[in-house]
Amino acid sequence: TFEQGLASYDAIARDERAVITYLVGELWRRAGDAARAAAGRLSEQAKEQLRGRLRTLIAAQPGFLRQLDRDGDRRVDRHEMDAAVDAALAWAERTRDTAATWYYAEAGETAGPAPWRRIRELARRQPALPVNLDGAPLWLPYEVVAAAEAGEKARPS
Repeated sequence: TFEQGLASYDAIARDERAVITYLVGELWRRAGDAARAAAGRLSEQAKEQLRGRLRTLIAAQPGFLRQLDRDGDRRVDRHEMDAAVDAALAWAERTRDTAATWYYAEAGETAGPAPWRRIRELARRQPALPVNLDGAPLWLPYEVVAAAEAGEKARPS
């Protein structure tokens, strides 16, 4: 459906999402389905709140910020931060995947692979434990992926 396409955000710029979501909600309202209209708005609002919370967590980790600077201009711009948030959300979906290959950094060295439950155990002592999924080009703090995972579970679908 259109809502599923919108939810995937494949070809929709972030600044246009709010407008499009509003228009979809307005279409549902005009079609007489107030519940679907409200659900779309609430769902989009919850997603944006989660994204904001993840941005804040990532920004609080200066050691991780350097690697996000893909264009080498010594600052993390909006697109680079959004890429990290998108990665955290995608990785959160894989925490239940037993075939996922997780790595972590210990004493500056890559360790793993390990299942997510082992990563979770290690992170009890070190919430900012650097984690990586399937050899991705970036590492994220465990607490960011865990927050994305918790947010995804709590979000109404």
